[in-house]
Amino acid sequence: MEPGVRRAGVVANDDLLRFWRVVLPEGQDRFEVGLFDAAGPLDLVATPEVPLEPGMGDFPYKAMTGRENERLEVRLPAGAPRRWLVGVVNWEPTSIRYEIELSFRRPLPPYPEYKPPLPQTVAALSPLERAIRATVQISTPEGSASGTLVTPDGLILTSYHVVGECRFADELFGCEGGLLRDESGNPVELIVGLPHESRGAATQYFVAEVLHALPRYDLALLQITRDLNGVPARGPIFPWIPLDLSPGALRLGDEVMVIGYPAIAQTAGRIPLSLTRGVLSGFAEHEGRRVLLQTDAAIESGHSGGALIRLPEARLVGIPSDTRLDWDTFEKQNYARPVTLLPADWVETLARRGAILYGVRPGPDGARTAEADRGVAR
Repeated sequence: MEPGVRRAGVVANDDLLRFWRVVLPEGQDRFEVGLFDAAGPLDLVATPEVPLEPGMGDFPYKAMTGRENERLEVRLPAGAPRRWLVGVVNWEPTSIRYEIELSFRRPLPPYPEYKPPLPQTVAALSPLERAIRATVQISTPEGSASGTLVTPDGLILTSYHVVGECRFADELFGCEGGLLRDESGNPVELIVGLPHESRGAATQYFVAEVLHALPRYDLALLQITRDLNGVPARGPIFPWIPLDLSPGALRLGDEVMVIGYPAIAQTAGRIPLSLTRGVLSGFAEHEGRRVLLQTDAAIESGHSGGALIRLPEARLVGIPSDTRLDWDTFEKQNYARPVTLLPADWVETLARRGAILYGVRPGPDGARTAEADRGVAR
């Protein structure tokens, strides 16, 4: 590889690594390598050019986050070898194309910047189109799932097991376990991709952090904090979806739709946005409140954290979370968490940040209480 020269490559579906050689001139004590236009999730590793035993643990430098286009910086200690191997790692069962660039001194080209839609464009969207635009993909080193933007300044509702370890604690799928952490013990980077209409899949633009977590009901609230270049995310720049928090928001037989990024739909390394339609077919109650919604709309791995909307208003009524398989009949049951499970302080935060909330009204002490009527915005 030569610095500043973009090279094209592919890691075949039957390969794990594709190596590139880097030779450093005397006096050069660092180099940086970046991936561009990767057609799927890839990782980067680097090691001196010496014989290696197989295994990822043998590489002293790694970039293994949720980013599709990883960046890896190597700073050399005194006396370090001048010849290095950079490996592009493909964990997926499909061939993935990419471009790669080396830099010695100049910074690598930045990640693409998000261009907010024009207000007149947003105003012309149908409720369903708005819901589609508000459904994001969340990527971590463990894989990818979905989330839903619920405020214009970047609050995202998702499932706790998307951002945390989840040992199911009971038959209601309650979670036990801490947030996902990297080898240094820090919370992992949560990469947020927004829908890209022309290619069907998400484009990664942002990083989010966990603001609140409710493992008992497998729910988490995230905040987008910055873009992939480190620039803080500010202002009402995101599409978002209204929530219906009224106790009577859903009845058996209501038409619903699930929106998310299921892994089963993966093609050519990317996971496209997917919509499935059905009805509310049941629910489970615990301690006097609904804790699970059942639907015949398909929910697959990767849908978790996405949007369950009621049609035709396309309001958010649930967060797809779980499936169960009857091994005798091979029938699958699909479940979502109702948004009525959101704690009062979460609802207050959403209201303060510009969320559209149906079915709630301010109480005498400023707290918000549920309205039983359907479709009444407060």
